[in-house]
Amino acid sequence: MKFFRNLSIRKKLTASHGLIALMAFAVAAFGLIGMQLSSYRLADIQAGPLTATEAVGDVMYTSADLQLVMTTIISLPASKADRLPGLEASMNNDIALMASAAQTLHTSLEDYPEAIAKVEKIGALIAASGEQRQEVLALKDSGDASGAYMLYDGGYSKTLSQIQSQAAELKVTIQGISQEQYQAALSLNNSMNILMLILIVAALALGTVLATVVSNAVRKPVQQLVDASAQMQQGNLAVADDITYESKDEVGVLAASLRDTMRFLNDYVQEIGQTLRTIAGGDLTVSESEITDFRGDFAVFKESLVYILQSLNRTLADIHGAAEQVNSGADQVASGAQELSQGSTEQAAAVQQLAATLGEINSQVSQAGDQATETRKNTDEEMNMMLACDAQMKDMVAAMDEISRTSEEIGKINKTIED
Repeated sequence: MKFFRNLSIRKKLTASHGLIALMAFAVAAFGLIGMQLSSYRLADIQAGPLTATEAVGDVMYTSADLQLVMTTIISLPASKADRLPGLEASMNNDIALMASAAQTLHTSLEDYPEAIAKVEKIGALIAASGEQRQEVLALKDSGDASGAYMLYDGGYSKTLSQIQSQAAELKVTIQGISQEQYQAALSLNNSMNILMLILIVAALALGTVLATVVSNAVRKPVQQLVDASAQMQQGNLAVADDITYESKDEVGVLAASLRDTMRFLNDYVQEIGQTLRTIAGGDLTVSESEITDFRGDFAVFKESLVYILQSLNRTLADIHGAAEQVNSGADQVASGAQELSQGSTEQAAAVQQLAATLGEINSQVSQAGDQATETRKNTDEEMNMMLACDAQMKDMVAAMDEISRTSEEIGKINKTIED
């Protein structure tokens, strides 16, 4: 069965059809042989018993007719001598027919010992009757009709009666032979019919078995492939092990190919999914050598995964550089703010000092009226200083506004970096 399973579908069909054709040929040949044997049996019956039966009938007829003809010839008066040629012609015909029938009996029954003895006895009686007939006719021709009749009645007629009696017995024997041959032919025919029926049943059984084997050898694996293809169409690639058919025929090769295809497709899908999960987890250190070299048109998957990794790495590198630049700018802004804060502290100290000086001047105005001019002069100088301080205060306020605006921008940048 394993050898048959590994045959190609063409060879399977050829072998099964060849066996069925061989069985059909055997049935037909056996039928022809049976018909031929039956034909031979019928021919034997036709050439033997049937022909012998006809010949026995001829013997019985001619012997009876010879008795009538010889009686007529012997008793024929001289006034009716014109009938003698016709009677002699009839007698000669009977004699020839009897001799021919005797020869036919000997030929047709030579294979039957129980009948051939009677045939030989009939032949001896026919020969004796011929001699007796010649003696009767000789007496008749000599004019001794009474002696001819006595010889006829005492010898020739009895011999013809014995021929008829022997022919009757031979007829019974021939009928027995015919019955035996008929039974033998019927038995042979029945045997041939039984054997023919057995061959037909065997051919049908063999055809059914071969049809079942070939059908199962093609239908079952094809059904497995259909089911697996339906699962693959639904996206289920984990059913490759359900394809269990293994053979060296076309269906086996197709099953192995589909099984391998589903397995490496499932491996590809698993690896692509694992790589994408690794990327989604933030691990972008997957190298190109760690990704399987996909076959054929699937090579584009590896190219796409490598391109995604490279693009993400470039993007994150750019983001890291921008973050470094923003951090450096923030440090610079913080340093400027510190310098502005220090300048504001110095300006506040100068203002406090200026206030103290103004108080001292105010206390000395009443005491030093005479020094008004000098004081006015000093006051003008102080006013100039106040104006200068006022200008510095405005510059400081503008610087503080710039620091506040810069701080807001730094906050926005930090928020962007955090996003």
